Amino acid sequence: MAHYRVTAMRMLREIGGIRDGVCIDIGCGPGDLDIELAKRSHFKIIGLDINPDHKPLFEKKAREAGLQDRLSFVQGDAQKLPFPDHFADAIVSRGTLTFIPDIGQCLKEVHRVLKPTGVAFLGGRYLYAPQPERITNEKLKEIVRATGLPNAEVIETMGQWVKIVGPRPPGRPRVGARPLHARRADRGGPLAGDGPMPAAPRGRRRSGTGPAAGLRRV
Repeated sequence: MAHYRVTAMRMLREIGGIRDGVCIDIGCGPGDLDIELAKRSHFKIIGLDINPDHKPLFEKKAREAGLQDRLSFVQGDAQKLPFPDHFADAIVSRGTLTFIPDIGQCLKEVHRVLKPTGVAFLGGRYLYAPQPERITNEKLKEIVRATGLPNAEVIETMGQWVKIVGPRPPGRPRVGARPLHARRADRGGPLAGDGPMPAAPRGRRRSGTGPAAGLRRV
């Protein structure tokens, strides 16, 4: 579906250049988003949902897409993730966060499971969410502040999202720095994930060939 494709591209831009390792999708449902993420990355993706009834359809869709070796389903609670510390390279979620009874506890669990070099991006547009399940951006900011997580922020662009960045490795900017894709857009350049970068002029060395190559700014 087109909206899952668009969401997957947005998530991959937000998590920067991370395209390998383990990605967890919280509230995966039947796995439509996970298939789109897998098509655009090299992740092994774990779809987690509290409802075990999603598993048969999730696995069926993975087989039909030829991605059964990279997609797996785990039944579990977002407030008590069934994974060890520093396990995932990326954690994403679409349309689930405000339905979780204790959002703050979920964010703490995401931080625990995320690798120090990882990024999490959770939220959605909640266009069809019942009013009782919606919260204001200010309320979400209060929840994030109360967690005490040092590198967590609310993003209000095209929805309501929480982004968590692991401790800053070499070459990665702090939370709140203007995203690379936004700076490219300001200059009229392509967005990350929208197509190949233009070739560097002959005789000039392309930047980003050092140890941090492949890690886009988030």
